[in-house]
Amino acid sequence: MPKLTASCTGCSACVHACPVSAIHMQMDGEGFLSPVIDEAHCIDCGHCVQICPVAHPAFENDPSPRCFAAMASDELRLESSSGAVFPVLAEAVLEQGGAVCGAAFLDDWSVGHIIVEDRLGLERLKGSKYVQSDMGECFPQVKALLEAGRLVLFSGTPCQVAGLRAFLRKEYERLQTVDIICHGTPSPGVWNGWLKENFNTAEIESIRFRDKRTLSWKDSARLSIERHGQEIGWENYNTGDFYPAFGTNLILRRSCGECRFNCLPRQGDLTIGDFWGIEKIKKSMNDGKGTSIVLVNNARGQNMLDTVTKAFKAMEAVPLKGGFKKNPNIVGSSTPSKSRERFFELYASKGASAALRFFSHDESDCKIVNYWFAVNYGANLTCWALQETLFSLGYSAKVINYMTESWRMKRQNTFAEEFAQKHLSLTKQLSSFEELGELNQTTRTFLVGSDQVFRSSIYKTHGDSVYTLSFVEPNKKRVACAASFGSKKFEGSALETERFRYDLDFFSAISVREQAGVEIFRKMGIEAEQILDPVFLLKKDRWDNLADGHKEKNKGGILYFSLAKKRHFQMPKFFGDLEKTLGIPANIQKFNVNRSIEDWLDGFRKADFVVTDSFHATCFALIFHKPFIALTRNIEARSRIDYLLGLLGLQDRIYAQDDTKLKELKPIDWEAVDAVLAAEKDRALNWLREALEAPVPAVNDERREANFVYRMTLAKEDNAKRAIALLANKWKIYYRYVLYAIKANVGAHGSRKKYKEKYKYYKGLQRKLRELGKM
Repeated sequence: MPKLTASCTGCSACVHACPVSAIHMQMDGEGFLSPVIDEAHCIDCGHCVQICPVAHPAFENDPSPRCFAAMASDELRLESSSGAVFPVLAEAVLEQGGAVCGAAFLDDWSVGHIIVEDRLGLERLKGSKYVQSDMGECFPQVKALLEAGRLVLFSGTPCQVAGLRAFLRKEYERLQTVDIICHGTPSPGVWNGWLKENFNTAEIESIRFRDKRTLSWKDSARLSIERHGQEIGWENYNTGDFYPAFGTNLILRRSCGECRFNCLPRQGDLTIGDFWGIEKIKKSMNDGKGTSIVLVNNARGQNMLDTVTKAFKAMEAVPLKGGFKKNPNIVGSSTPSKSRERFFELYASKGASAALRFFSHDESDCKIVNYWFAVNYGANLTCWALQETLFSLGYSAKVINYMTESWRMKRQNTFAEEFAQKHLSLTKQLSSFEELGELNQTTRTFLVGSDQVFRSSIYKTHGDSVYTLSFVEPNKKRVACAASFGSKKFEGSALETERFRYDLDFFSAISVREQAGVEIFRKMGIEAEQILDPVFLLKKDRWDNLADGHKEKNKGGILYFSLAKKRHFQMPKFFGDLEKTLGIPANIQKFNVNRSIEDWLDGFRKADFVVTDSFHATCFALIFHKPFIALTRNIEARSRIDYLLGLLGLQDRIYAQDDTKLKELKPIDWEAVDAVLAAEKDRALNWLREALEAPVPAVNDERREANFVYRMTLAKEDNAKRAIALLANKWKIYYRYVLYAIKANVGAHGSRKKYKEKYKYYKGLQRKLRELGKM
């Protein structure tokens, strides 16, 4: 029995070619139709593999086809997506008594291929349908028509045309094929689910994915849903749920990311699509009503075009390369969204609308606030760990994309920025207290943590009361998860302590990372529980999978990672003693901010021994079962490590600043360590489940009104602070705006992207300054 792979396009050729009907199409977990083999009936003849167009692709057409720009009549183009080439070809076939096969909306507004034999039926085939079409029984039906000597025009994606030809296994003179320039095929399951969850499909009268009735061709990418002649729903690439997901390649079939057929030679006799950019080649061929690109891939295609040339309002030959610039899918695949896996994970657990709105409207069960943006390995990884833990518990989670303006510039082109783009589910960028407040409309629960989010000296410079969730409305749940004060006392002033206590009084559940935090809260009259840092809540294989993305080769030996600006004590002598004692080569790996997070993790995984003063580096030494020494920079740093290693009975692994001699280290009993961590992990997960499931504490009207006034006051303070900061630096902003505008255009080619980002940033600040000047 053949093994089906991610390269399968779902063309259905194997289904109809199986001699014992042992294969059928079935919707998979991502909502795509895929072939499923009935092992009880399969005779292992291998015929399905022999005819599979992916396993045995055929490229027989002209690798340098002739290229044309075409415009049909205004009337035809109004009802078509681009230049109306397909209906012109189809009408010619129908006039000869032939049949036309193409994609149509079915009774339930799903999309499937049908065969039509008159102009009335042809109306159903007009216009784009941005959903993968169910081929149904079209392949054998097309074959039957051809065997009867009928003329047939087949239109579909390149993989569908390849599938039909593979199924037929021979050339038919009466078969005409047209492949469309395909961006990728969205999930039918997602489309059907979204439609049914948001509309009464029985009442829908029409659906258009491209609408030129009131819009020009270039602006026609608009989904319109109508009932009784009235529009009841619309979307475009920037607004809505389904359309943006299609445009960002979020819901495309997996095989679309490595399409075998978006290339030259093409699969159809003709290739058609929107001729974007035609005005740059031939201005007269764009009248705003739609222009098609037509590639003539073989002699049959040329004959097809010659037959209908007089039916076009205009048609002109253009250079082939001109068609590539704005139509990259002629010769290449669409790059899948980095969030594709997350989307389909949500689709499987929460349905189409919830999954789509997670990405389009930032709707989620939970929102996370912490120092995810810091150029710090531990801060990045503890955020990711909490995000993934929430998903594993069945809650969708987004990380709030908020940071001070200075941090946005500091982290550009760093490992932290790269990691966030690849692995964190971020909200849209937020820059003010008012924008943070809008998140109350898309979230039920807000979590702050982990890391030193309650350390006053840090959070005051990172967003202040944002980290006590002061922007959250009283009817929403607030949870502190493994938060840390980073010290044995709260560092704020008396006024800051009162504000802190006021905000924390609205929390429904509070946990801290160290026992010292429990004591701090106890003195404030607030109950809190100590739990593990989120990095311990994921299984080790999740960290292995993340580390597998490393790019640099890491060797064994001693891994040294330090956050200290100055070197600890007599490091050369210390490492020399360590090498002699352990018998490990002095292959000391020093990690810095130029290493990716995946490389950093892989370094711990490959190391023989770890020396570090970092709390999270110590955590990963434990996770990867690496013997280690925990250096302490100061009393505050020691308080974080003391509790963790005390819990595990590993206090002998702690070295103070003035320790200069290597202590006798006992071997670590990893079985005992894992047993304690497993018990603490269960306790932490149970706490988190209960916190998420618990109801929001009741708040009376008087307290709710007072909190509203408090939040409005904080919003005004925030606006004033940001305005003052802008005005105080207006000349510096203007100077850098001009500087980066120049460098973005004339700087070294490799640096231009960085300068363009900085130019965009300062351009935004200039705009804000102009707005302030109008006030």
